[in-house]
Amino acid sequence: MTQLACVLIASWAMGKALEKLGLPALVGFLLGGVLFGEHGQLFFGAAPWYESLRLGPMWLDHAHHWRSLALAVILLRAGMGLDLETLRQLGARVLALSTVPMVCEALVFAGMFMLFSGWQLLPSLLLACVVCAVSPAIIVPRMLALQERRGGGQVPTLVLAASALDDVWAITLFSLLLLAASSEGGTPLAFLMPMGLILGTLVGWALGRAFAFLGSKISEGHESSLVLVGVALLLKGLESWLPINALFAIVVMGLVFRHHAPSLAREKCKDGLAGIWAFAQVLLFVLIGAQVDPTLVLEMLPWGCLILAMGLVARSGGVALALKGSGLDAQGKVFATVSFWPKATVQAAIGGVVLELAPSLSITEGEGHTILVMATLAIVITAPLGAWAMDHLQRRWYP
Repeated sequence: MTQLACVLIASWAMGKALEKLGLPALVGFLLGGVLFGEHGQLFFGAAPWYESLRLGPMWLDHAHHWRSLALAVILLRAGMGLDLETLRQLGARVLALSTVPMVCEALVFAGMFMLFSGWQLLPSLLLACVVCAVSPAIIVPRMLALQERRGGGQVPTLVLAASALDDVWAITLFSLLLLAASSEGGTPLAFLMPMGLILGTLVGWALGRAFAFLGSKISEGHESSLVLVGVALLLKGLESWLPINALFAIVVMGLVFRHHAPSLAREKCKDGLAGIWAFAQVLLFVLIGAQVDPTLVLEMLPWGCLILAMGLVARSGGVALALKGSGLDAQGKVFATVSFWPKATVQAAIGGVVLELAPSLSITEGEGHTILVMATLAIVITAPLGAWAMDHLQRRWYP
């Protein structure tokens, strides 16, 4: 436990130092994991002080439990970030903005790996789902700050709703592809996939209504948020027993809770989830960094940067298509475009999943390592780039 505490504190300090330089703190968290992780000896050798701090197999072998916790919080916050009234008013535009750019970018990623790396369709699509999701950790605070200043017109509202749905689609599709990868006969996927989504919607709706009723009975916000996270983790565990898409159920539960819970209970729960996320995000980025092999990152750097650049170009084109006829001015369209560049949270949550499950999937370990490296490059490159672009344009156009 002392090892983990020291690494988390050091990584948190690195993150805050980078934040002072105008970079996202989560990049520092990830770099802390790289330095004190599985391959950190490349930097420090076998120094006794380092060996006493380095995260060993005891922590890395159980990383999937911590990722499940972080993923539950991400999806709950995504569901609670969706406003039904906004979806009713701007539904078609939000739907287009959450799907068209993601599909354009995912097609580029999948196509490049199939054409130039000889990958099969399934691992290529898994990589695309991991890398193409946008980062609420970068986007949401900036959009909320812009809304408070009443700047940007409809842009903050559109971006907030569409970015939450973007993550939902990417994670849901990722879970369905994992089901396809692990399927070896048995019940047909054509039945399991829609059944999982239908059951997930029904269970999520029922739990959301139940917690909305109970929310007014629980006086402390952290208590209701802990119960929601606990039930979300339970749903994730039930996936191996029931044909349910637990990730989609968690999103629906958060959405229904937001819509039906009393406003005070809703705000308390959102604050409680924010508190849990403040700790979970440090742990999440440290653990993905701890799994990364820096030599593989350096080997893939030129190719990875090229693919990420092409993906961002495709996503930018998708945003332009989704906003066609929206009535936004040129500044609003450009600002919305760069707002969909940063990637971090989802990549950290699911970037290492394929590598961990590779023995049970029809996917090689090398492909799992490549997906993890691409997720890491996406975080290190696009998170600072997107954050800088958003901050720069906000100061210039919406002071």
